[in-house]
Amino acid sequence: MDTSQRWIERLFGRLQVRYGSGWNSMWEGIEPEAVKADWVETLHTVFERNPTAIAYALEHLPDRCPTSDQFRRICNLAPLPEAKRLPEPPADKARVAAALAAIVKPTPAKQSPAEVCAAGLRKKLADGMHLTLPQREMLAACERVQPPEAETFAGFNPIPADALPPGMRDGMAEIIGDVAA
Repeated sequence: MDTSQRWIERLFGRLQVRYGSGWNSMWEGIEPEAVKADWVETLHTVFERNPTAIAYALEHLPDRCPTSDQFRRICNLAPLPEAKRLPEPPADKARVAAALAAIVKPTPAKQSPAEVCAAGLRKKLADGMHLTLPQREMLAACERVQPPEAETFAGFNPIPADALPPGMRDGMAEIIGDVAA
């Protein structure tokens, strides 16, 4: 007797106990071996992939005797066993440091973002690269921005009026003057 046949014998025994005469009358007039063969054929993938699903289905039986298809559907509701995971390999400190160095490039102290941007664009020009029109406009805008002489209001640097959109220039001059005072 192969493994599937042993499972079916045990399963039919459990279902016989659970459903009693209802189980017997369900298969009345059908050859018992034919019924068992149908159940083996229907449940073979459950036996192969997740045999614990049979236990799940037995714990979640319906009130009426299930057919082999209904029982398989109950089995398919069972959660899959969790696969064992390999331990995470330790990080190579040199590779991590190199990756971080490539990502994190500290800006020189006391340089504004405009100065850093302008320096990068000037370097491209010095390396013989041609700047696109938006890059040339950005370089010109960065060169127009003058960093304030001294930081004011706990590290707040006001935006120069000429860097503001035209509609904001008049009103902001008064506000910036109030903050700086």
